[in-house]
Amino acid sequence: MNIEEELYDLSADLLTEQRFFPFIERLFAQNPGVWSRVELLCSGIPLIEDRVQSLSAQLEGNFMVSWLDYSGGPYVSGFASIMFFEDQLLWSSIAVYNRERIQALK
Repeated sequence: MNIEEELYDLSADLLTEQRFFPFIERLFAQNPGVWSRVELLCSGIPLIEDRVQSLSAQLEGNFMVSWLDYSGGPYVSGFASIMFFEDQLLWSSIAVYNRERIQALK
């Protein structure tokens, strides 16, 4: 698996696996539009912290994440766009996330 595929896999896992829910909580505790290092948001989370550190050690740039309210119309209220970005590879990934899922996972 190449580095871009690893970034996609990690990004998907962070947003879909319930065991990584603390990452989501930390992300949405940040103000919208503020970029945060993925490594910092994963700090102390079992099973993902080492994986993120290992991946970050392979990167020359910064692996970052940010979010914005998603304004896709009246049928998608409560959703957010989450953007992952690595600045040296110019790699990015965008996901739409239902913020109401946070309440369901608590």
